[in-house]
Amino acid sequence: MSASVAAGALTRGPAGSRESVAVGAKDDVRISEYGGPDDYVGSGLSHWDGRSWKQVPTSSPYGDHDWVSRVAATGGGEVWAVIHSQGVATVTRRDGSGWATTPLPPAPGSSRARLPSFARRRLYGMAARAHDDAWLVTQGGSVRSGSCEVPDRGMVARWDGTAWTWLDLPLTESWLPAVRADRVGGVWIAANASRGQSYVLNLRDIFPVPGTTRLWALARRVDGTLLIYELA
Repeated sequence: MSASVAAGALTRGPAGSRESVAVGAKDDVRISEYGGPDDYVGSGLSHWDGRSWKQVPTSSPYGDHDWVSRVAATGGGEVWAVIHSQGVATVTRRDGSGWATTPLPPAPGSSRARLPSFARRRLYGMAARAHDDAWLVTQGGSVRSGSCEVPDRGMVARWDGTAWTWLDLPLTESWLPAVRADRVGGVWIAANASRGQSYVLNLRDIFPVPGTTRLWALARRVDGTLLIYELA
């Protein structure tokens, strides 16, 4: 499969309507998308089977009026998707029997029976390695710091094959934009702290190299310059 063939075959929607990509194998690529920048009608998943792109129906109580913001694949045929509908983010999982919602538990340290309102609306990153090993990152909300609002805490959840569990990690005032799982047991989380040493770079995404402990990182300088690093 060449990049030009795969990209050229996917013609649905305007530029910028692709949101997330998951690669399970060379003939198992999925891209989440929506109808347009201000129109979520027609959102869903597209699947590359090595020859062509096909639409994949998703599970949503609101039909086409949703937004598939994140997608992850294990490489064994299982697919995860984060679907946003009516201001609420839902985590769904698809195996051989179809789509099923996997509810998230209350956040750590919360006495409420549901997630903080921000986390219910937006889940920033998702990764999946196996049927019993998937990951989510988000933030609990925002707090005032001087004249700005900053994330109050980064939040990480793990799926163990049965249920999601929030990990109690020291991620105060941190924004977690991405998470990736490699094939050798590692999980990589991008974290931008709002306090401490000033950062010149803004980490945008991370890409583990399959079968190794190496990592590619995409960052952006304050002048808009994109930089790519290889970490080992």
